[in-house]
Amino acid sequence: MATTIVTKKGSGAPAASDLVEGELAVDTTNGRLYTENSSAAVVELGSNPSGNITFGDNGKAIFGAGSDLQIYHDGSNSYIDEAGTGTLYVRADSATTIANPSNTLSARFRPSTSVSLYYNGVEKLATTATGIDVTGTVTADGLTVASSSDPALITLRQTGNTSGFIIKNFDNDEAQLVNADNGPMVFKTNDTEAMRIDSGGNLLVGKATTAIETVGINLFGTGRILATADGDDVVVLNRKNSDGDIAVFKKDSSTTVGSIGTLSSKIHVGSGDTSLFFDSLRDALVPHNGSTNAARDAAIDLGRDVVRFKDLYLSGGALTSTVKFLTNTTVSGSDATIFRPADNTMAFSTNGAERMKIASDGVAHFNGDVKVLSGDIQMGSGRGINFSASSNAGGMTSETLDDYEEGTWSVTSAVGLTITSAVYTRVGRVVHLVADITFASGSASGSDAALALPFNNLNTYSSGSLNYTTHSGTPTINIEGHFLKFRASVSGSALSYANVGGHRFIFHAAYFAA
Repeated sequence: MATTIVTKKGSGAPAASDLVEGELAVDTTNGRLYTENSSAAVVELGSNPSGNITFGDNGKAIFGAGSDLQIYHDGSNSYIDEAGTGTLYVRADSATTIANPSNTLSARFRPSTSVSLYYNGVEKLATTATGIDVTGTVTADGLTVASSSDPALITLRQTGNTSGFIIKNFDNDEAQLVNADNGPMVFKTNDTEAMRIDSGGNLLVGKATTAIETVGINLFGTGRILATADGDDVVVLNRKNSDGDIAVFKKDSSTTVGSIGTLSSKIHVGSGDTSLFFDSLRDALVPHNGSTNAARDAAIDLGRDVVRFKDLYLSGGALTSTVKFLTNTTVSGSDATIFRPADNTMAFSTNGAERMKIASDGVAHFNGDVKVLSGDIQMGSGRGINFSASSNAGGMTSETLDDYEEGTWSVTSAVGLTITSAVYTRVGRVVHLVADITFASGSASGSDAALALPFNNLNTYSSGSLNYTTHSGTPTINIEGHFLKFRASVSGSALSYANVGGHRFIFHAAYFAA
């Protein structure tokens, strides 16, 4: 180190070229002392208590034995460093203010009252006796409110409003969102309303009104649910994997009154063991036990004796082991019953008694009179009325009345006839003839007077009764072969056409048809 110190003087701060390392320069005008350091930079030494103290860039005003407090400028920024182990205190009796040289405020600290933070000179945040007061928008990466009181609160409200929106957190882990203004609580996504809770406590999803015609969901505080969709499903309930109930309906909390369930990808609806299974595979409605989720054969009635369905419309048949119209005391003829019991018969009852039964062999049994008010009773070919229930005479060969017929007897003979009337009645095989005829005058050589019968005669001979004739004597009529013939007397000879010509005969006769 040089032992010689050169001192120079002048007016103002010296330039680096005025000094060499270690030389001193005294500014006699401003009372300042300078030197040149090993870096060829001029630095000021000491100060003038009555004027300014100037430090070069990175020149520091250092306080404390351990260089604890440092004040300096690095050419770009100014610094106050507390580099020691203590605390930096900035103290004032009234206020401490941070501002730019034109006095645009950034912060103001008031002892024992408040701290205010400013943006461009406008106050944005101030501390108060109860917390902080923010003017404008708060943007934060997160917000944690810790409170020693219960509940912890966050309140959002307009200036002048004493209620507003409150977020509460209680010590028992309960959290609340409160609209203290008694208005709706609205939830939005992308600034479009998605859901709201109205002042009545009703939850509305996708709508702002409780009107049923508006698309959306209403969940009322009374427990009602309303859902409206347009062009889409209103409700979709999905049960995955296993069969069982999809929806269960209860009354008084514990009583199950009905359910909708699934079995093999098909639905059943009902209450307990009384349900209907919709078998889409077979296009059928099937009785079902909803409790066991299994078919329930021959156990469920359709209607009741006093609570009935009205009309049943079918395009096909009804397959059943028994059909019954059961007693109903409110309807006239209440005992009318139709049933098909196990013996394959069908019976009809009135007034508590069986009136007709169709047996398994097709025979109809009647217990009472049969009245035909219109139409006829028609017998099939070879069929008749069987009287086998009555007692039989010796020699009986048939008990079936198989024919009845009435008609006009088309009387024919070998000579002309004037027929006033000629009819027949056939009951079974008995034929009754009634006629009023007049033979024309004339003769048929070698021929007996004969009239052809309407049906062939079974016996060779039977008689009739002549009621009136213009013929003299006591002629008679007989059935001989297949003809009705005239005789002079009971045992007399046959009359010819010449004998009967011009005469009138009124008679009746009966014979047994073949």
